[in-house]
Amino acid sequence: MPQPLISIIIPVFNGESFLDNCFSNLDKQLYDNLEIIFIDNNSTDQTYSRIKKYCLTRNNVQLLTCKKRGPAAARNIGLKTSLGEYITFLDVDDEILPNKFFSLLRVFEKYPSIGMACGLIEKKYDNGTSVKSDLGHLKTGVNVHPEAGLFWLQQFQHVPPINSVMYKKKIVGNKIYFPENLFFGEDVALNVILGLLFDVVKVDEPVGVYNRHGNSSLSQSNRLISIEERYLQFYEKFAIPYFLKLNANNIHMLALEVSRNMAFRLRMKLLFSRKNTDSIAEFNIKDFYNINKYHLFFLLFKVLPYRYILYIYDSFHRITIRRLKKRLFFNK
Repeated sequence: MPQPLISIIIPVFNGESFLDNCFSNLDKQLYDNLEIIFIDNNSTDQTYSRIKKYCLTRNNVQLLTCKKRGPAAARNIGLKTSLGEYITFLDVDDEILPNKFFSLLRVFEKYPSIGMACGLIEKKYDNGTSVKSDLGHLKTGVNVHPEAGLFWLQQFQHVPPINSVMYKKKIVGNKIYFPENLFFGEDVALNVILGLLFDVVKVDEPVGVYNRHGNSSLSQSNRLISIEERYLQFYEKFAIPYFLKLNANNIHMLALEVSRNMAFRLRMKLLFSRKNTDSIAEFNIKDFYNINKYHLFFLLFKVLPYRYILYIYDSFHRITIRRLKKRLFFNK
């Protein structure tokens, strides 16, 4: 039986210093039927010429260019060009283990209706330490939708790293793409969308390495804005508009409620815990959401201790989500 084609999509911006390791990592893969797509995203170093030279030595590697800045746009070009039955992504400074594709392909063969499969990642730091990836309460085996998507929508730190996942091409790239208005968290957005609509399988096998260093995109983003502000952008620029537009089924209604609550919570933290004066100046509760409960809690945050109202708000939010789940999924 012939091996299905798997496409590896690798966006690169000024990644010249990582290319030798990346090429070596790709050459060590044990799975034979691979399509490798590099997308140069406006590099100003020797990235383009180095990859072009590598392409000349391989018949399954191609190099594309993406003029629109950002990893989301570059990955989307790779998605639209790819021919594989399955899709996986790799950042040029990270690694995939030689047996990754066999491990995850077995999952798709066993559970043909799933949308994505993920394995374990080792996270390595500049100081020589390393930790195993923490996927939270994502269980080994099948995670029935929409639970994985709802979990990731509220717990970004437990979303599988992009190089630990494999997707079906007929699902990813078929009206589901990376949101190009996000420069950070675009991979979280894709996994959330898929986890809401399709079952997800986790395998307890190592499949890759995530190298956390000072020049990584995440490290650079943390230097530009706070984690709270980055998360807030995710909800306000992507999640709320996306689910509001698709507010036609129970899953998207629930995701919209979760996104609104998480965004409001982050806003309140920036306003009343971090005392972010820029946020206070630009924030108008009427512009935020025209929903009475947010107006009420906003007034409470203004006059009462932040931690006290946060405890009340979180309790209220948990009850709201529990009731909404029951109404949407059990009272049909």
